[in-house]
Amino acid sequence: MILSIIIPVFKVEKYVRKTLESIYAQKDCLSDVEVIIVNDGTPDNSMKIVCDYKGKIPNLLIINQENCGLSSARNTGLSIAKGKYIWFVDSDDWVAEHSIEMIKDEVNSRENIDVFCFKIMKYDEEGNSIGIKFFPYQSTQVLKGTDFFLSEIGCTPMQQYVIRRNFIVDSKLLFAKGIVHEDVEFAPKMLMLTDNVCVIPQISYCYLVRYGDNITGSKTINESRLKSLLYILKEYIELEDEESLSVKHKCVLKVQRTLIYMIYGFSDVSQIKENYLDAFSINQVRTYKRVIRRNIRNDYQDASKLFYDILFLISPLLYKRFVITRYALRS
Repeated sequence: MILSIIIPVFKVEKYVRKTLESIYAQKDCLSDVEVIIVNDGTPDNSMKIVCDYKGKIPNLLIINQENCGLSSARNTGLSIAKGKYIWFVDSDDWVAEHSIEMIKDEVNSRENIDVFCFKIMKYDEEGNSIGIKFFPYQSTQVLKGTDFFLSEIGCTPMQQYVIRRNFIVDSKLLFAKGIVHEDVEFAPKMLMLTDNVCVIPQISYCYLVRYGDNITGSKTINESRLKSLLYILKEYIELEDEESLSVKHKCVLKVQRTLIYMIYGFSDVSQIKENYLDAFSINQVRTYKRVIRRNIRNDYQDASKLFYDILFLISPLLYKRFVITRYALRS
């Protein structure tokens, strides 16, 4: 098998047919591709729809498990995958036309690439294209993982990557169970461990932007989301000591900074004032400010980031109000 496509399924009866249909439409190039459906204990009719494709999509495997979350489902799929490369696909998105053939051509024509990164096209729930996710590369090139991560591309979803399975296994990479925003936890570690990321400026994936009906689609924070971000931040603060004075140290700092601004970006002013889940206490704010100061020392040449960082150091709440005003003026 050249490629394993891993698709966790949970409460997606509204979407999963389009996901599978986008793969079935490319049936002529699926002979050396396996599609692993991980039923994460979904209580709706999602699996009835999946079963409609059991005889249509070759090498379609179905694994059933109790509901344990997206991370666990991805790990389950990874544990049985036989493909040389892994592609994590979400069951409310779909793959782009001709993308499977394009991916196969790329991985077959290049030796010893750990990670491929492709473009993502974003869509709203009405099926309208709302633009390509930021992708600063205009030509195919191979970069060190740390250089790629420290570029302007930022924290990207796992669906954007096609990853060599042996690299994942040898690096002992697994998704952290019981959290949301698992991609923010997983992707930076993956990128810090590889010397080669091949960026391909072609669209491979269609990403559905959902608001309000899923945990990470909402524009505001909730308990699960905030606890997950705090968990990941704690993990990367502890990791900083191990990576001190290395180029990976800059990557770790970047993740920390991203997480802090996600925490403030998704929280509303009342949650910050009321110290929701003890995330905005004096001690926590001191920790956040220490992280931002370290980022300034490592990234002081970026004027726009420097402005926001200084604003945050003056007052996190002032930073939050400024961001709210800025986005209100844009819309």
